[in-house]
Amino acid sequence: MRTMNVISALEQITPFCEKYPQSATHLSQVYLDLTKAKAWKEVKVIEIEPLQRCVIFGNANTETETQIIVPCSSSESWSIERITLLFSSLQSFLNKPSYKRFVS
Repeated sequence: MRTMNVISALEQITPFCEKYPQSATHLSQVYLDLTKAKAWKEVKVIEIEPLQRCVIFGNANTETETQIIVPCSSSESWSIERITLLFSSLQSFLNKPSYKRFVS
């Protein structure tokens, strides 16, 4: 990866990293992996404010369906309540008219 490409990619997610510093490392690593190493298309970062973190929506080059990635540490604890909150927040986002514009 060229340094300028990495800096440009990181600038796109800087506001999210500043707002949610506790998950900035994981967000940055996953975002760079998807956009640079795996060359996913249409990668978007979406805030999940109730969880104080972001998720990544995108399409792998071989997929037509949008995938949702939750950047996190493998040692991070996820309670049933947090998982339920994540899914209900995602469902709320997916039901919004703005989601239709997002994926089209």
